[in-house]
Amino acid sequence: MSLSINFNNLASDADWAGALAKIIIFIAGETKASQADMDELQQVLNEYQQRVPNLALFEPLRDIASELATVVMISIIDTSLEEINERNMELKTLATQLGEQVKSINNSANLLQNIKAQIEQATQFIKTAKQIAEAATNPDTAKIEKLKAIITALVGLKDIFS
Repeated sequence: MSLSINFNNLASDADWAGALAKIIIFIAGETKASQADMDELQQVLNEYQQRVPNLALFEPLRDIASELATVVMISIIDTSLEEINERNMELKTLATQLGEQVKSINNSANLLQNIKAQIEQATQFIKTAKQIAEAATNPDTAKIEKLKAIITALVGLKDIFS
């Protein structure tokens, strides 16, 4: 910021009016001041208001400085609100993207659970097939005789109800 006022050298009403004019010219020339520049300008205006002599002659200058300080403060607030709004929009976009990613991850997790269940079923089927193949190659004659006896008993029960 190129605004520099030595308040110790201001004595007459013309000096104070000239300093205020310098501040006004600086404000008019600033098209896009940084936040730091605006903060420094606010400090200069506050110091001007505090140091201007407390005489009726200087009251209009103090009022103008006060109004300028208010305008600068409102400008700082507006800029801050715009930045907050931009960040909120970015956060909203990121939250939406995150939600989509979570949904995708949940869908993938459900798919993995289905795949796991199918693998478990296939594993059980393979175990059963191995047991059947083993039983076919190594018949247990005692079990076969028990099954024949059960079948014969069932056929006998069928005859009772016929």
